[in-house]
Amino acid sequence: MDMIALDAQFARDLQATLDANRQLMATVQERLKQDVPLNIKEAAAWLKVARSTLMTYIERGEIVPSEYGNRLWVMRSELERFLERHRRQ
Repeated sequence: MDMIALDAQFARDLQATLDANRQLMATVQERLKQDVPLNIKEAAAWLKVARSTLMTYIERGEIVPSEYGNRLWVMRSELERFLERHRRQ
């Protein structure tokens, strides 16, 4: 009897964890759809490039970041403009 109760509790805990992770992913995906500042890691993920590649684009002036203190941010709209400029015709 204890084993069944333990398994049921484990299943409820697992389901709660999955639900929380789904909600977190939905929040992140919604944020990435908006024109909000993305940190360097998020911006690189949005472009599907390595962080170092994104930093190369920034150093070349191909992507213009925003700075706040020692932190860099990139607006999603800036990433979209970058992709549009580099789209093959």
